[in-house]
Amino acid sequence: QFLYFIGIRTNMNPLRQMLDGAPLHNAAGKPVEVGTLFECADGSPLPRPEGKPDAPDASARPNFDTADRYVMLYFSAHWCPPCRAFTPQLVEAYKALKAQGKDVEVVFCSLDRSPQEYLSYAQTMPWLRIPFGDQRIQAAASTVGAMFIPTLAVFRASDGAMVSQNAKGAVGADPARLAHYPWPGSTSTPSQAVVRTIARCFVLFVVLLAALKYFRVI
Repeated sequence: QFLYFIGIRTNMNPLRQMLDGAPLHNAAGKPVEVGTLFECADGSPLPRPEGKPDAPDASARPNFDTADRYVMLYFSAHWCPPCRAFTPQLVEAYKALKAQGKDVEVVFCSLDRSPQEYLSYAQTMPWLRIPFGDQRIQAAASTVGAMFIPTLAVFRASDGAMVSQNAKGAVGADPARLAHYPWPGSTSTPSQAVVRTIARCFVLFVVLLAALKYFRVI
């Protein structure tokens, strides 16, 4: 998150820095210039909020207006069961926000293992996406601190202020009502089931290692 902090301090838009480069693709696979995310309909820059941002975390920035434009980076992959379960919820929330007239966009940051998985998964999403294998994906994941997937990082487009490091839990809890949008300061952690699975695997690994040493296999 150091690069994000630097972007805030130098009055540069850290979200735009993460996305700048090759065009994004829309749901139809057509190229979309990154700059359009940060412009009004007439091509002028989005108006910046009053005051200068001085901290990268939402807790220090409580005044996130629902009328502002927000861009969500969705780190996900088809091979991940929790991702496949959450994506329909996010699609429902996205469509509901659009129906309410909210100025919101989602950018799919694929962590799929093959172009085929990526394309198949992307076809279930009505929003923008970064091309498969693009180096911006890993760089953005590192910058926002996406330690696991699915991660839904929310940013205010006008200045790149991070609203939420991971709003997955807030969206998944009630995608229809969309309470507390844009979910400032919300975070999400791996489910207890995931934690238990990891713990079991670790215990089995330790037991297996001990058995191999006992029988002098290793």
